[in-house]
Amino acid sequence: MLDCAPKDGGIGHAKLEARLRRQEADRIDALARRELKKHDRDGDGSVTLRDYLVVDPDQHIVH
Repeated sequence: MLDCAPKDGGIGHAKLEARLRRQEADRIDALARRELKKHDRDGDGSVTLRDYLVVDPDQHIVH
């Protein structure tokens, strides 16, 4: 997977760092999507303060 060229069984610092950065970017993207889905109550693709805070039936804003 990581050892592309030359196929010597090793990986250098630059390739390892690039792979780790891609993995971290994928994790951040997945987290952002989960949080958006969780808090975007009106489904408009963005999170407003009203979306983020829960409004109870008596119109009191609670978190």
